[in-house]
Amino acid sequence: MATTVKNKRLYSIVTVGLMAALVYVGNYLQIKIPNGGLVTRIHLGNSMCLLAGLLFGRLRGGLSSGIGAALYDLFDPVYIVSAPYTFFSKFAMGFTAGHIRKHSKNEKSAVIWAAVAGQLVYIVLYLLKTFISQILLGEPVSVALKLTGVNAITSTINGVLACVIAVPLYFALSKALAHTGIAELITEKEENKGWLNPLTAGLTAFAVIVTALYTIDLANTNKVKKQEAEKEFFSPEARAEHAAKTAAQAQATAQPAASQPQAAPAAAPAATETAARPAVQPEVVPSAAPVPPADSPLAQALAKAQTEVDSAATPASGAKA
Repeated sequence: MATTVKNKRLYSIVTVGLMAALVYVGNYLQIKIPNGGLVTRIHLGNSMCLLAGLLFGRLRGGLSSGIGAALYDLFDPVYIVSAPYTFFSKFAMGFTAGHIRKHSKNEKSAVIWAAVAGQLVYIVLYLLKTFISQILLGEPVSVALKLTGVNAITSTINGVLACVIAVPLYFALSKALAHTGIAELITEKEENKGWLNPLTAGLTAFAVIVTALYTIDLANTNKVKKQEAEKEFFSPEARAEHAAKTAAQAQATAQPAASQPQAAPAAAPAATETAARPAVQPEVVPSAAPVPPADSPLAQALAKAQTEVDSAATPASGAKA
């Protein structure tokens, strides 16, 4: 069925809108994975980007991918800042896949290589954006590399999943749409003007501008955050709050030390009373002198001495008083 130029333009607009909607919805079919301060995702949006490029060529596929993904970022507060860069990176994925598929002779192998190449282009751009963003936000290189490594793992999973889904869908849909009005959009061969043409030059300029604006925005955001933090830290209110916290900590530390001497006077009277009371000396009982046996010479000498003492103490009869 022949397609007029007017209908071809209409079909092009319809296909871009339809595929952009599929990319937008595919981003919601996701599994979020926390990665420090970032959030990385495993989703089906990339598979729709590849499918758009494989089916409808580099320009229509690139626009579908970029518009659908950028719309998702614009409606999500977490990703709204990165929407311009997302448009560029997703456009590059769809554009690369569409260009390789449309300009290859062997369709089956070309579809596979086109999907892989498109996904690789996106992964490289996404990881560069992650690393540069962390550096501009003031993170150390080691932290930036760690976050980029985690994102590389999830991006690889997304890439494999996208290729596994997009390639079979392309073969199924290209056959199903062969007898419709958009069949020529799938089967037509785009004019190959090489890589250096007005389209690629414009896209390159757009990419440079978007990347520069995104980098400047990140740098300004980081600068504003630092200024606000410094202003908040050095403000009189912050200083007063810091002084109050320091005083409270000092008071809390001094309270246990002050409570310890108060327990000492309670035990002091008992100690004084004990010290004033004289100590009771134990009574010493002299031990009895040993008695020698009666028949021993010592006993006889003692008995003789005792007799002489007794006789000397008794006065003789007839003596003058």
